[in-house]
Amino acid sequence: MFYINNDGLRFPKEIYDKLPDEQKKYFVSLKDEDYHNLVNKSNNENKEILVKNGQIILSERIVTKEDKLKNELNSLQAYMASTDWIPSKCYDLELKVKDEYPVEYEKRKSARLRIHEIKQILYG
Repeated sequence: MFYINNDGLRFPKEIYDKLPDEQKKYFVSLKDEDYHNLVNKSNNENKEILVKNGQIILSERIVTKEDKLKNELNSLQAYMASTDWIPSKCYDLELKVKDEYPVEYEKRKSARLRIHEIKQILYG
């Protein structure tokens, strides 16, 4: 069993059982399978699980500036990883990336700079 309250806090039964009775009245219970299905649905639809008036609802997830930056960072890092073969190949063949892959060279250069900027904003 999982228990969810109005604040979106989710507890397994072991932790819920230790809560004072006064707090337990704010929780709604779900079977494990129902809870996991709800979590999967919320992730797939980019929604968050909330409890309102004793009912479980999925509401639009609020995307913060930090969330957007982390998503952008993940995309840029994935791009860099997908093109990591270019510098290696050029190194092995004693070629210049800038000459052999000019478009990718510029894109990778921009991506590196943006990754650095985002990390400075997020992590200081």
